[in-house]
Amino acid sequence: MQIRPTTSNEDLMFLRERVVSMARLASILAIFMLGVVALIDLMEEGRVAWEKPAKWWQALGSGVLLLVWVVNSRWQLSRRGIRLSEGAGLVFSTWAFAIMTCQMSPAQSPHMAALMAATLIAVLRAVFVPSSPQRTLLLGLVQGIPLIVIIVYFYRSASPGDMEDLRLSFEVEDAQDVAGILGPVAAGWWIASMATATAASHVIYGLRRRVREIRHLGQYALQEKLGEGGMGQVFRASHAMLRRPTAVKLLASSNISPGDIQRFEKEVQLTASLSHPHTVTVYDYGRTPDGVFYYAMELIEGATLGEIVQVSGPQDPRRVKHILAAALGALAEAHGIGLVHRDIKPANIMLSQIGGAYDFTKVLDFGLVMEVVHKELSTLASEVGDVTVAGTPLYGPRVI
Repeated sequence: MQIRPTTSNEDLMFLRERVVSMARLASILAIFMLGVVALIDLMEEGRVAWEKPAKWWQALGSGVLLLVWVVNSRWQLSRRGIRLSEGAGLVFSTWAFAIMTCQMSPAQSPHMAALMAATLIAVLRAVFVPSSPQRTLLLGLVQGIPLIVIIVYFYRSASPGDMEDLRLSFEVEDAQDVAGILGPVAAGWWIASMATATAASHVIYGLRRRVREIRHLGQYALQEKLGEGGMGQVFRASHAMLRRPTAVKLLASSNISPGDIQRFEKEVQLTASLSHPHTVTVYDYGRTPDGVFYYAMELIEGATLGEIVQVSGPQDPRRVKHILAAALGALAEAHGIGLVHRDIKPANIMLSQIGGAYDFTKVLDFGLVMEVVHKELSTLASEVGDVTVAGTPLYGPRVI
């Protein structure tokens, strides 16, 4: 099972990145369409007709989207600031494109240009920006109601001469009746667009909420992946209340039987009984609603003996003696209560600085311990089935 860690700061960065991506694509498309209109002017008139108000409104709508892109790229806005910028940009750019249509000829079907621009912006936002369906629907209403009003007003206020072709096309007697037809058509288009955008937000927002739930294991919020081994994955985490740095280990989800989970839970309970200062302390364990077993232990900042030897080569005998004495002390406590580690190797011996003491040794991965008391071993074997081999072969596997 792959679990992506999260923090509140990461969520804010993710929101900013999504808004920037949405605004960047929307502004590029808007500027591209402005360029197409300018190119048509050059082909027809030999110059760009900037005296036409429609171009200025189109440029304003494109500029608003560009501003949302620049502002969120350059400044570290708060969550509220990001939401305000993307919402305002969405609404004002839509209104600008709607007013643009009032400067066009009815023969050009300007309402379709406004509807397509607004629909594209709304759907881009629903796809890129994590948002609740309610927020998407609310923004759609703020966008759409003025948009429909502007379209109806435009066709009602147009001169009969400009509306003649449309009147004949719709086969109505009065040019004013055209607005009565196009108004509901535009409203129906926008309702369909908002239904699509809201559904997209519902699906994407729901999936993100589900991922967020998975990223929290009980009281622990995962932050970053530290490593992965045969038994599972290890993450840096933080306790929700204590804010204590913690390492959380998850049992690998592939090919796991109920017996494996039962054995893992038994081993964690046994490990938690160890109290030697050179043994990693187990704080807690549990299961997620999906049945993923995990346990939380103290987070050790440092390097393993295997990593140190790989970089520095053979170590000074006095240092080796110091490390081995600490590790043997931890193992002696385990052996004293009938536990065998089964996977002692350089990669499972961590060196760190704790309380001003250098080369403070911690024995890791007691998740492979075995209780050697025959009564307990027999009980465990009867509970989980046949015995198996576990551990690292080069360092002497043991039989369960």
